[in-house]
Amino acid sequence: ESCPTNIMSCTPESSKLSTCCSPKYGLVAFAVQWLPTMGPAKNWTIHGHWPDKCDGTFAPGDGCDNTRKYTGITGILAKRDPALLDRMNTLWPSSKGDNEWFFQHEFHKHGTCVSTMHPDCYADYQKHDDMVEYFTTALDMAQQYNPYDAFADAGIVPGGTYNRDDMIKAIAKKWNGMAAKLFCKRGQIEEIQMFFKVKGRNEHLPTSTLGK
Repeated sequence: ESCPTNIMSCTPESSKLSTCCSPKYGLVAFAVQWLPTMGPAKNWTIHGHWPDKCDGTFAPGDGCDNTRKYTGITGILAKRDPALLDRMNTLWPSSKGDNEWFFQHEFHKHGTCVSTMHPDCYADYQKHDDMVEYFTTALDMAQQYNPYDAFADAGIVPGGTYNRDDMIKAIAKKWNGMAAKLFCKRGQIEEIQMFFKVKGRNEHLPTSTLGK
């Protein structure tokens, strides 16, 4: 179907559209991790791309489509799009060392809840198009919205000690007032969740709306 490209998720206008045209879960938490021994030296790595309800509460905790619990994801991508798999292994590594399990978990729990990527929404769906688009979207976001860059602009560098509010302000300043949550453990920052709304099917734009 033909979808308007200028409607923002979580608006009265988007609620009138098909969930193929605007995501049912229209507030997206994009979570990245600081794993010093993994990923490129100046990149946060991906934890997940998590669609949430517009009020900030979570989508279903066990995913949205049990028929798409794909297995053997690394093998599928090795044949279909090896460059994508290389990017995933670099920017989306499992801290537990099991990338296959990690990719399965993230797609099953979160990817199946991206309503605009349901197989019925594609004009000429080929099996796993949904999965490829989900992972590609998250990887592109990781490269465009890398907290390392926002922190560097604010003089915040690895190894230093900084105020949490200053780090949140650095992200907001870099990306048009984007809301973010920081998670720390024993005084060390571990994860950042950055929040987006979606324009059209899949254009993610920073939002000041904070998820719950």
